[in-house]
Amino acid sequence: MAIESICSGCGQKLSVADENAGKQARCPACGNIYTIPSPAEAAVANPNPSPSLGSGQPGTASSPAEYWMRATDGNEYGPVDQATLHRWFAEGRVGPGYQLRQGEFGSWQVADLFRPTAPLVNPNSNNPYADNPYQATAAAAASNMYRYPKSDKSGLVLAFGILGFFLCPIFAIAAWIMGHSALKDIAAGQADPSSKTLVQVGYYLGIASVVINMLCLAGYFVIIAITIVGGVR
Repeated sequence: MAIESICSGCGQKLSVADENAGKQARCPACGNIYTIPSPAEAAVANPNPSPSLGSGQPGTASSPAEYWMRATDGNEYGPVDQATLHRWFAEGRVGPGYQLRQGEFGSWQVADLFRPTAPLVNPNSNNPYADNPYQATAAAAASNMYRYPKSDKSGLVLAFGILGFFLCPIFAIAAWIMGHSALKDIAAGQADPSSKTLVQVGYYLGIASVVINMLCLAGYFVIIAITIVGGVR
């Protein structure tokens, strides 16, 4: 037995096996992610097996899907239609760690599940050979790294780690503190993960320098104490 439903993104009639009820699926026509209803829910939502488009009822092409986006800082944006959402992807506005939901009461999901698989087409031009600013923007977004909320501190942490290990322990303390903060930002999706190795090198150099200097200082005080005790005797 198959479950028949209507894609809320494009109005395409979809048919899937009933054992997939409740699972997430992607519409093959528009790429929209939706939850497969149960047979009972599908029967209620789609009593007419051949719904007429443009009727203004939920689930038809005249009722486009709405999306909300939540950034890593907790701010939410929306609702927007699918075309606007695709433009946000092309412009690089949907960063790593962002979440999207479809509909006012939908569940939040990883934004990459909604990423369009085909390049956008300029809707204002009928000339297929004309310059397409949408494709140009998408290419620029693909060739550049995402704009992460937190800046890349790997160079500074590494430099402080090296200076702290070979010159001054003050730099080592700074590398330890900054490196710990930078690694937390990377783990939270706030900073570029490609710089993690450099951050770790500077961070561990800072820790090693602080530990070595503390041991040297402790040894120095032990020697002084032994010298004083020996002199008293």
